[in-house]
Amino acid sequence: MNVDRVLRELKNNAPFCLDSAWPLSVLMCVLAAVIAAPMQGFAGTPISPFTEEATTRGLNYVSGATHEQFGAGVCISDLDNDGDPDIVVGGATDGHIGVFENDGTGFFTDRSATSGIPNIAKPSAITAADYDSDGDLDLHISNFLAPDLLLRNDGNFTFVNVAVAAGVDSDGAAQGAAWGDCNGDGYLDLYVCNRTNTFGSTVDNHFYVNNGDGTFTDFAFAEGLQATGEPTLMASFIDYDLDGDPDLYLGTDKGSLTPLTNHLYRNNGGVFEEVTTATNTEANVDCMGIAFGDFTRNGYPDMYVTNIPIGNVLLLQQPDNTFIDFSSQASVQNFAIGWSTFFFDYDNDQWLELYSNNTGYPNIQDAGNRLYEHDGVWPAVDLAPTLGVDDLGDNYTSAFGDLDMDGDLDMVVPASGKLVPMVNEPIRLFMNNEGQERNWVKFDVVGVGSNGFAIGARLHLRTGADWLMREIIAGNNYKSQNDLVAHFGMDSAQVIDELQIVWREGDTRTLYNYPSNRTIKIYPSQHLGDMNLDGTFDLADLPEFAACGSGPETASIPVGCELADLDSDGSIDLEDYALLASQQGS
Repeated sequence: MNVDRVLRELKNNAPFCLDSAWPLSVLMCVLAAVIAAPMQGFAGTPISPFTEEATTRGLNYVSGATHEQFGAGVCISDLDNDGDPDIVVGGATDGHIGVFENDGTGFFTDRSATSGIPNIAKPSAITAADYDSDGDLDLHISNFLAPDLLLRNDGNFTFVNVAVAAGVDSDGAAQGAAWGDCNGDGYLDLYVCNRTNTFGSTVDNHFYVNNGDGTFTDFAFAEGLQATGEPTLMASFIDYDLDGDPDLYLGTDKGSLTPLTNHLYRNNGGVFEEVTTATNTEANVDCMGIAFGDFTRNGYPDMYVTNIPIGNVLLLQQPDNTFIDFSSQASVQNFAIGWSTFFFDYDNDQWLELYSNNTGYPNIQDAGNRLYEHDGVWPAVDLAPTLGVDDLGDNYTSAFGDLDMDGDLDMVVPASGKLVPMVNEPIRLFMNNEGQERNWVKFDVVGVGSNGFAIGARLHLRTGADWLMREIIAGNNYKSQNDLVAHFGMDSAQVIDELQIVWREGDTRTLYNYPSNRTIKIYPSQHLGDMNLDGTFDLADLPEFAACGSGPETASIPVGCELADLDSDGSIDLEDYALLASQQGS
């Protein structure tokens, strides 16, 4: 229950309650306000779970028909390191890439004209990663039948294309892309999909290994990851077996009627081994999008892949790292032309929901998007029309993030214009009004060494007996990227009982008793106590440390003081002072 909303109802719609001298009258008014508040707005108008607010929030971007390259991506990432997610999107008829700066409340300023990003006729995937380890997120844009772009972030929303110098300027029929530190050297590697044999292009997929000097070397053939001749649409680096390194899953088009399948490659210390058959992850679909998350809350991440109208596939992982097809039992086949998809907890109830985009083109009209909810009970139920996110346009791509910083997840869904009749379409921005009714927590995880944004880190959160899991993934859904800040719905839980963080580089931490309803910055062990982040523990850290713990014990960590909680117990106390002293004396 939102107490502020109840008070507004009392003040705006039932003022006589506040003046009544009769306790029973007051009680009846309060009960009426409590019942009405979740369903009413400031002036008594209904509040939808999601509201489309792109234009009113300054996200003005119109896409032309992007069917030829099978949609253009959208990326939600904090490009200026100010703590809120910005938006990059492609597909405009004039080729310009939309770059939008977030003001911290979910309102946007268009920075496209001064971004330095050239016009791109057929942009495909848009992803963000700090490839050069300089502390800000760079952009990669795969380009359909034209050279791909690697855009170095030079600050203030300006970018320089360095793809040629970096050695990643392929010109295949480019589709999805993904980032991960595959060999454990701290530098992010890049996988780029190509829909090989499209419009005569024979360029296969690329696996670019980061050399650590701003350049990459293509190891696709050496590692057996090129998928020769196959029309790959999407790739994801996902740690499906929970052993700490990123495995690779490829979504292959045209797998429903031919021997083509999806592929799962297990990472064995930087060397990949195909385990598709052994894990039962072939799927045999015309695969477009890939979702990854623990849908059943059994501690093992599951996968969902989109397909043509013969049915999407939900693969639930078992304790032995094999998967079972649970699509029919879960009732999530969709039976439309599915594209982007993701798991997310839109209502902060601790259960992941499943979102899937659809297109009507070329032979299914007004398919509508899906949002499946199950909350532990099968079959799942499609709530998209009820929630206002079914959107009957042609939607290839989508991404989520907490754009207005209120603790629930919003969605950006670019709409592809229609070919017949030719109609351009504005982007959709679905702002979430539902999740704020329950508790939440977000984690801004700082990486180890060169991997500053902690790509590949895994988080396990416990409230009571229930465990939840998230992984920080760069390049997912379909040609798109979600915000890198890890979000957990907390339902009614006020405190995190336990949080386990496993970094790709091998560091681990366990935190206790942190509060909900805030964003917590999580640092690796090497930084704890180093309040000014200068790399040393010395007397210069003491004033800021003391300011974080103003008394003998601060029961809840003040915002910005996470570095001072050396024993990770959720409070600044004498034990932390003792640990700091021991570190400075060592």
